[in-house]
Amino acid sequence: MPGMPTLLLASLTFNGMQLCLRSFFVVYLVTGQRLGLVTAGVAFSVSQAAGMIGQVGWAALSDRLLPVHAVMAIVGILMSAAALCTAAMTPYWPLGAIYGVAAVYGLSAAGYLPVLLGEIAKRARPGQVGALTSAQLFPLSGCILGPFAFGGVAAIMGMPAAFVLAAAST
Repeated sequence: MPGMPTLLLASLTFNGMQLCLRSFFVVYLVTGQRLGLVTAGVAFSVSQAAGMIGQVGWAALSDRLLPVHAVMAIVGILMSAAALCTAAMTPYWPLGAIYGVAAVYGLSAAGYLPVLLGEIAKRARPGQVGALTSAQLFPLSGCILGPFAFGGVAAIMGMPAAFVLAAAST
């Protein structure tokens, strides 16, 4: 299907970013920003709630107003910006700013998947939707590669550098 390789490649990096958000965000807030577990958990909850809104919102936007590639580009820019803001955080940031970054991070990194699945379903021939949407599991390898690379960079250079790497990947 024309145009799908670029979407699948984006999905590979987006999946990695989503797992980095889910795996490292709270740890970073607790260890790097000295937030308590409850406060960091609330920030993570904000990201996940925003992800639910993003799933519906991005899908509606790509279905009704913008081409899917444009929506995925917007999502990628937002998740990169959120990762860069996360890297720039200091323990002196106000909670509202941290929650705002968490919301943008979740809206994008946890909200893009229905856009990809919807596009695959739209382009599939009758009777092939199930096979093609299950074939998109290839990009899920980003769920392994992303956190693996993030963890390696974090161990060597620190978590801010790992968030910068994640931003660069998307």
